[in-house]
Amino acid sequence: MGSRYVVNLHRSLPQVMAEAKRLVSLGMYVPSVARNVVMEEESLQEHVRQIQSVLDRYYGILHSLDNAETILLQGHLSRLRHLLKAPAKRMNWCSLIIPLYVEKTLGQLTLFDLDLTVLCFSQQLISFDLDLTVLYFSQQLTSFENLVKAIQRINEDMESILDAVRNQHMFKQRKPLFAGHFYNCKEALDYAYSQRDLDFDILSKRVSSIGVFIFKMESVLASSHWSQETSPYMTSYYLYWEKKIFNAITTVMSDFARHCKIDANGRFEWAREISLTFSTAPMVVRNLKWFIFQLKSEKPLFAVESLLAPPDVILNPQTNDIYKTVVASAKDMVSRAKKFTRWLNGTCTEAPPQRVKFLEEPYVFSYFPDVACNAEVFDLVAEVDDAMFKALVNVQKYMSRWKKHRHLWKSDKDNALQTDLNKALRSLSSCFPVRLLSVQDELLNKWMEKPRTAVDFDYRFQFYQRCIREVEQLPQHKDIGCIHLNTEPLAEAAVEHAQEWINLLARKLGARAAAKVRMIYAEMMDKWSDLDDTTDNLEELKAVLTTIQSIKDSLLVWETKWRAVQEDFRTLTMYSDEVPKEELQLQKDLPFTYQTLLMKAKKRDNKLMTVKEKFKGITANLVVEFAADAEAFYERFIAEGPGSVGDNLPLGDSLMQQYAREVDELEERRIELTISEKLLHVPCTVFEGLAEAKKQMAGLQVVYALYREQAAAKTKWSETLWVDLDIEVMNRGIDDFIKTLRKWPKAIKRLPAAISLDSQMKQFKDSLPLINDLKSDVLRERHWKELMEKTDQYFNMDPATFTLAGIFSMKLYRFTSLITEIVIAATKEYSIEKGIYDVEEAWKRAKFIVLPFAKGNRRGHILGPVDEIIQNLDDTSVNLTNMSASKFSGPFLGTVQAWERALAKISEVLEIMEATNDNPNIRACTHVENRLEELMSLSDGLEKCQKSLNDYLDSKRNAFPRFFFLSDDELLSILGSSDPECVQEHIIKMYDNIALLGFQKNPSNPKDMLVYSMISSEKEVMDFRGAVHTSDRVESWMLEVLAEMRRTNRLITKEAIFYYCYKKTRYFCCYRWLLYIWADNVKRFEIRIRIPRSAGIAMWEQEAPGRHPASGLKMNIKADWMLDYQGMVCLAASQVWWTWETEDVFRKLKVGVKTALKDYAKKMHMQIDQLVVKVRSDILKNDRKKYNTALIIDVHARDIIDSFVRDSIMDEKEFEWESQLRFYWVRDYDELYIRQCTGSFLYGYEYMGLNGRLVITPLTDRIYLTLTQALSMNLGGAPAGPAGTGKTETTKDLAKALGLLCVVTNCGEGMDHKAFGKILSGLCQCGAWGCMDEFNRIDISVLSVISTQLQHIRQALVLKLTHFQFEGVEIPIDSRVGVFITMNPGYAGRTELPESVKALFRPVVVIVPDLQQICEIMLFSEGFLKAKVLAKKMTVLYKLAREQLSKQFHYDFGLRALKSVLVMAGELKRGAGDLDEMDESMFQDVVLMRALRDMNLPKFVFEDVPLFLGLISDLFPGLECPRVRYPDFNDTVEAVLADAGYVLIPFQVDKVVQLYETMMTRHTTMLVGPTGGGKSVVLNTLAHAQTRLGTHTKLFTINPKERPVVELYGVLDPVTRDWTDGLLSNIFRLTNFREINKPTEKNERRYIVYDGDVDALWVENMNSVMDDNKLLTLSNGERIRLQPYCAMIFEVYDLQYASPATISRCGMVFVDPKNLGFTPYWEKWLHSRPEEVQKVLSSLYFKYVPSCIDLVIEGIQDGAHIPKLKTILPLSNLNMVSKTELF
Repeated sequence: MGSRYVVNLHRSLPQVMAEAKRLVSLGMYVPSVARNVVMEEESLQEHVRQIQSVLDRYYGILHSLDNAETILLQGHLSRLRHLLKAPAKRMNWCSLIIPLYVEKTLGQLTLFDLDLTVLCFSQQLISFDLDLTVLYFSQQLTSFENLVKAIQRINEDMESILDAVRNQHMFKQRKPLFAGHFYNCKEALDYAYSQRDLDFDILSKRVSSIGVFIFKMESVLASSHWSQETSPYMTSYYLYWEKKIFNAITTVMSDFARHCKIDANGRFEWAREISLTFSTAPMVVRNLKWFIFQLKSEKPLFAVESLLAPPDVILNPQTNDIYKTVVASAKDMVSRAKKFTRWLNGTCTEAPPQRVKFLEEPYVFSYFPDVACNAEVFDLVAEVDDAMFKALVNVQKYMSRWKKHRHLWKSDKDNALQTDLNKALRSLSSCFPVRLLSVQDELLNKWMEKPRTAVDFDYRFQFYQRCIREVEQLPQHKDIGCIHLNTEPLAEAAVEHAQEWINLLARKLGARAAAKVRMIYAEMMDKWSDLDDTTDNLEELKAVLTTIQSIKDSLLVWETKWRAVQEDFRTLTMYSDEVPKEELQLQKDLPFTYQTLLMKAKKRDNKLMTVKEKFKGITANLVVEFAADAEAFYERFIAEGPGSVGDNLPLGDSLMQQYAREVDELEERRIELTISEKLLHVPCTVFEGLAEAKKQMAGLQVVYALYREQAAAKTKWSETLWVDLDIEVMNRGIDDFIKTLRKWPKAIKRLPAAISLDSQMKQFKDSLPLINDLKSDVLRERHWKELMEKTDQYFNMDPATFTLAGIFSMKLYRFTSLITEIVIAATKEYSIEKGIYDVEEAWKRAKFIVLPFAKGNRRGHILGPVDEIIQNLDDTSVNLTNMSASKFSGPFLGTVQAWERALAKISEVLEIMEATNDNPNIRACTHVENRLEELMSLSDGLEKCQKSLNDYLDSKRNAFPRFFFLSDDELLSILGSSDPECVQEHIIKMYDNIALLGFQKNPSNPKDMLVYSMISSEKEVMDFRGAVHTSDRVESWMLEVLAEMRRTNRLITKEAIFYYCYKKTRYFCCYRWLLYIWADNVKRFEIRIRIPRSAGIAMWEQEAPGRHPASGLKMNIKADWMLDYQGMVCLAASQVWWTWETEDVFRKLKVGVKTALKDYAKKMHMQIDQLVVKVRSDILKNDRKKYNTALIIDVHARDIIDSFVRDSIMDEKEFEWESQLRFYWVRDYDELYIRQCTGSFLYGYEYMGLNGRLVITPLTDRIYLTLTQALSMNLGGAPAGPAGTGKTETTKDLAKALGLLCVVTNCGEGMDHKAFGKILSGLCQCGAWGCMDEFNRIDISVLSVISTQLQHIRQALVLKLTHFQFEGVEIPIDSRVGVFITMNPGYAGRTELPESVKALFRPVVVIVPDLQQICEIMLFSEGFLKAKVLAKKMTVLYKLAREQLSKQFHYDFGLRALKSVLVMAGELKRGAGDLDEMDESMFQDVVLMRALRDMNLPKFVFEDVPLFLGLISDLFPGLECPRVRYPDFNDTVEAVLADAGYVLIPFQVDKVVQLYETMMTRHTTMLVGPTGGGKSVVLNTLAHAQTRLGTHTKLFTINPKERPVVELYGVLDPVTRDWTDGLLSNIFRLTNFREINKPTEKNERRYIVYDGDVDALWVENMNSVMDDNKLLTLSNGERIRLQPYCAMIFEVYDLQYASPATISRCGMVFVDPKNLGFTPYWEKWLHSRPEEVQKVLSSLYFKYVPSCIDLVIEGIQDGAHIPKLKTILPLSNLNMVSKTELF
């Protein structure tokens, strides 16, 4: 409220007046002022009381007003405040106007109180205390009492209306018809809907009447004393009441959920105070809450029936209908807010409906838009949706109990027809009840096709009865939440289905049983009648005897049948009342009927005894006669039958029908005789000949069937024209026939006919390759004539009539060798013929290149380069020599010899001559006399020089093997110089990350230079313990430098291990030099030096790290100890101590120290925290790199120990420990060894500076383990996987861990086995590792030779040789050598490795690593304390970007992209001075956010930018980071653009800055985008801006697609080994005599710009340049390293044809023409015109150009879309604008 008025009466004044009164009473002198005060005491007290009363009433009134009343009565309050200012400024206690002021003020307050009272009653606010005004206004109150009552009535009416709105129930329920009755969902909610209509019609009218009541109140106020002050503020008061109406409809009710609770049974209950809260709740929220409560309660709201609608069980209404109805009801209730019309602005009058375009009905301004936008209402509607969904899910879960009965109605008819009844019955009811019976009949008939017993039927009857019982036991009604589920219709339908199955099964069983009974009875009656037949002849006697025998033999069969029938009837009787009575009685009589039949048969048999004796003799004669016929047939079958034809299979096939018919006739006669013998009880006769003939006949039928089939196939093939021959069809056909024959039984395959058929088919198969050979195009007419003459087979060769019949008739298998000889000769002759033709064509077009020449006054012509001509000449001569030496050159011998002579003459006289200009024909120019003799001596001398030079270079390389990593030219530059410092340029190629050697003059000999140190690329220095003299040959002192490097590194490492975590004292500084002096006999110091032993052995003095009382060491933290040593030395020493401390923990655990492992884990966490503190402090750049690398290794070590704690690893023999890289200083050898599982490796002591280490993930550990185990078995390693997963870098990182040199070579198609062998030779002699990047790009033929080279190396390693033969030369081999290959399988240009190569390498699959872990550790090493959270945000951002952004060829969100962001984040963190005032947590978020934004935005297309910014804002909510501005650089860029006449566009300026920022972290950048985006402008502006700022920038631009790849990179002659330099390799080395890649001290930048398409054909060779190796590997062995001030830029349209390996290596800047448009181009051109015409041109431009562009490009005319115009050539808006220059 601000300041407060108080009565200004000094607290000492009453005491002064009292003292004055006493003094006056005592007669003492009192000053006149005091006496006057005493005299006015009563008046003063009254004044004080009156003033205090005024103030009390004033502040009481202020406290009783709310905001709306304050605004409404603002005028009167102003007047009151004005009255209070007078006594505060102009009056004192002696003023005579105090009573007048009090009276006036009280009067004002009295009037105000009257109005306030009316107003407060009208708003039903707290009553105002009128006690202070009663004394002054008792008369006025009597007259005002009636007014107050009237206002109160108005107020009560308005409040009652709002109460009605609040309390209106919108989901009224219909009264049930009876107890337990529920309406269905639609009925219940339709009733609520209809009642809602009625209620809202009433409510809307009542709410509309509130405006009328306010009009009444306004009239009351207008008649009051303060009407003139009140009226202007009524607008706010209208708004106040309008808000009250809205709050009655809906508002956020935060207390509602607090009063709603859930009891232990999951039901809702309301707290006691809910009645008050609920009654004052807004209508929409209250009803939605009530509805949600009902939906979630256990009391049903409506009923749902479950019905059977085969094949499904459904709900009525259906689930979707219920869901939609409930949700629609809730939304309808919310939409009823449309019934309440809003007031016109500043009034309480309802706004009239408005006509709106595109709307049929007038638009009504209601409260609905505000209600619909209310977040709580939206959430409540969603909660209704969710509650109903969950309720329906619960119903569905309950209904799933019926699934076990779905076999009664499941629809699966097809499966049922294919299986037994167990499946058939489950699909029986798939039809509707109308067709159920017919379908059941169909399925049962299908089922009964198989034999079914009564047990089967009984099982089915019991099964369906059990189903009926189970269904009847299920509850018919179930309350599931708010739904009353009625399953009675479903149960009735299921029982009906089951009963129908039972009835149908009973009918089928009854019908089957009746049919069986009648069939059995009919059979018996047939036998009964057959017994009465006559026996006058043998046939009749046989029939009667057969009947008698069958009756006797069929007892068991018939008994089985009638037993089965009895069981059927028994089962039928159990389950059905419909049993056929007649058949039931018949089946009971079956045993008796059979006994009667049997007795009759026996009697008939006894009567026939005499007749049977008569016919025995007749039968014996017939048998003798048949035996003779059978024997005769067998003899004829063997001699003349189809099995005796030999190879004449067609004859045998014709005999088959005759003999088959005879065999059948004889077999019929034999069967009749055998039956007679059996019936007459005569022994059966055996006919052996007939049986054997029958057996052979069966086999022959199989043989001749196959013969006929293959003969038909041959006939069909023989009709094929020779030109249409398809040899594969015949091959497949004859193979099938042979396979069929091989599957026959052995007895059939032994038949002569089968043997003959097999032989013929094999002969035909053997002839097919010969036919295929004869089909060759190399055969000429002379060859066919030779073939016909030698085979004596002649035929017409006309292609139109020549078929395979002629070829088949030749029986080619007889002339195999002859045909093969002719075809081979034809093939060889064809190759010679083709070679001669190529020679003729090549030399017919060949001409000399003649160039004009001028020197001084001499002018003429000279021959151009003849390298290509000489190469072609050599190749052609070799080819011709091979042709003439061939024995097949006969037909062309004369031509070949003629060309040999011509080329010999050309090769002898090739020289430069003036006459060539007049006649450039090669043949004419080279036949000049004496030309050959002049050149012979020069050629011989050149060859000798070249050979001597090669031998000389090889000797130097063998002396110092690291020269193998230099090209011939580089090595010659070293050997040809007497300055030792000439090696500086090439040191980085022979050592890893070593930039320079430290040279100084020898004090004793100024001519002698000393090498005293090595300097890394980061300027870290390792001083040698002994200087190396350079007075000897370069290869000798370079060897000494290498040895001294290893010796010094070993001593420093040993010293660092000793001083680990200790501060060196002066004593030990002296001791260090003693250690150096006695290095050769260092073991005498072992009693002092604390260095770990090998695994399992404690410290040399048997003590853990700590203060040594006699050593003079002072304990220090690890971070300080690291400052005394080089980075790699610190890593090695730390890992030695970590290994020892871990195993010491294991020893402590064995002796009972249970907390040793946890204590050590805490110690490691503490050490890491100390390093982090150091990283975050202000330290040198190299020290920070050292700490970063140590943090990466220590975090991995910490994670290992933490995993040991988690997994209870307590023994050093556990695999989890054995599988780690463990470092030991072995006392016996006094060397550092690294062990992993079975592998043990001597540390290499290769100094590499501060080149960093990789983050070690589980994938890295797996690769390490695979590679070390491969080395232990003398094998190589083969990491394979997608681009950007760390294959090469992991291999290099393992080499760093082992202290070994790793030479990376980028393999390509141009690499041959000799170049590869040169690299392998250098690796073997150096003991270095070779990492062959993208090994599978080498040609497959070269890989086969390489496998032999690698096998030789492995054999030497296995045999532990020190020297071995390699490529014909004996070389030494260092056992530490290792060869590794990395591959991207599946990429373009990759080949499959031969098995011989695969066997030499252990494969390891390199998948996408754990990006989050890598981010976390790298951020941690950069000092980010929130590394875990930030790493998660980074990986989530990249994952979302991959999924949600558009798919562009140049997008890459892999490991390399992440790493560049992390590097930038570290740089920003150290240099973000503008963010220093933030707290640390926000600071880290902002830094990472800036890095993510600035490193990713440059590559996004126009549409993806807002999406990516949205993702970042979601991950970093509430953070805003301004774009980094480089003041000098940005200003210079704008100046460069302005000077060039370009229009300044913020987008284009920002693109230049983005390119600048991208090149800070990437040495290879791609400017991507369509033509017209300004790529060249951006690049050139960057170069000019850097030059103006003092960094001279040069651009070397080439088009890589305008020449072949060999001309781009250079080519190595495979025969002469001559190297032809390429354009790109030359630019890398030298351009216009200006070296662009040579070390320099100048502040400059040199960019190689590739302006052309990027594809795998040429760019893959630069993969090793584009990655962290920065090394261009050429085929001649030259390795050119890209210097820090050099970079490569690709200017390309898109990367559609680039591989992921290329894309992931480059930074991307996308220049989108959409951002630039065409206007800047126009403005630039316009500004170049004279000023007097600019205005005219501008008006014409805006009048015509934009509309024309819209018409042509977009198809927009006058704001409307029309079909786009068809253009002959594609046009862009920029193309069209650029044409304006023509006019």
